[in-house]
Amino acid sequence: MKKILLGLLSFMMIFTFSGCGKKVTLDLDKIKDDLQNLETDKFSFQDIQSYAEDKVHMYSDDIYDTKEEFGLTYDHFETILARRDNETNHRYIVILPNEGKKDEIKQKMKEYLDKETVLKTASDEYEGYLIYAIDNEPKETIKRIKSARGKVFASLMEIPKSDLESFMDVKESWVSESLVMTPMMIVNSNLYIIVKPNKDNYQDVKNAIEDYLVKKEEEWKTYLPAQYELVKNRKFEKVGDYLVYVVSTDNDLVLETIKNAKK
Repeated sequence: MKKILLGLLSFMMIFTFSGCGKKVTLDLDKIKDDLQNLETDKFSFQDIQSYAEDKVHMYSDDIYDTKEEFGLTYDHFETILARRDNETNHRYIVILPNEGKKDEIKQKMKEYLDKETVLKTASDEYEGYLIYAIDNEPKETIKRIKSARGKVFASLMEIPKSDLESFMDVKESWVSESLVMTPMMIVNSNLYIIVKPNKDNYQDVKNAIEDYLVKKEEEWKTYLPAQYELVKNRKFEKVGDYLVYVVSTDNDLVLETIKNAKK
């Protein structure tokens, strides 16, 4: 009996000490700085130009009239980047097709490339994008495009604690700390939310944020499919007493960066 009691006492001591670690305090200023400069190793459509173009590989103009140039309308694609150099007629085109439109785009772009009689052409698919190049070394051009990498977050603005109620129905009195960063432009859905609810308002805050994100999901569902997928695949984690929500192209990297910024 004595051995049993000693065993139970030892177990309770281990359990007690393992659950009584230091309270987590996140350094929100550091997180803001770290995430502002955080780079991903995933393909970045927004950064294609800085990788594809330099002093040797120059393109002077965007091709805006996609119907006239390629036979493509806005119904065909979610987004497109088409660039041309007026002197050499070198071109590259990167297209993210709308659902069900990939084969039609590929056929129209094949017809477009087949018309070229002077320069070499090449095409590829990468991370859901269709990539085309027309120049002297098109495969090298596509290689540069596929290497495009950039920051996880771009052009975010901070929502101060005093504005949380109007932004997502979280009363200022419900939280002791917050860092809420949302897109400045309506063409991307990337954001992160870090709040430390007061003990009595934990569920109020959690419910309000999750309702807000469900509404954002519905908004993006009929707007830009790729951004909708980001919101739909958002991540949530409780870090100490903080609620952390992330919508990005690299949620795991963002969460790791947040959790590493402890005081």
